[in-house]
Amino acid sequence: FSPVASIREAARAPAAIGAALQLLNGVTFVAEGIMQGHQAFFPLARNAAVAAGGLVLSLRTFGGTLSGVWCSFAVFNAIRFAGAFRHHLVTGPLGSRARAEAAHH
Repeated sequence: FSPVASIREAARAPAAIGAALQLLNGVTFVAEGIMQGHQAFFPLARNAAVAAGGLVLSLRTFGGTLSGVWCSFAVFNAIRFAGAFRHHLVTGPLGSRARAEAAHH
């Protein structure tokens, strides 16, 4: 990154957080793409709105540092991940509610 040791040290934690987020982000983007394929646009929009609210709250709490901004981005994507997987596992067309309803018919 830089020949300056203090800059390298300051970038270490944010770079580690950003690298760790790649796994979460990749799975989240795929899950949201599947939701688009299911035409689950309202749940997708609701997840994004809740995640944006979480991002704002997290930034207000932790946003004073670069690591805090990256952690806030992690909060944003974790909420999106949770919403997408709730859709896939519980409320979506392949979720447990749909399977339970199909079993009763």
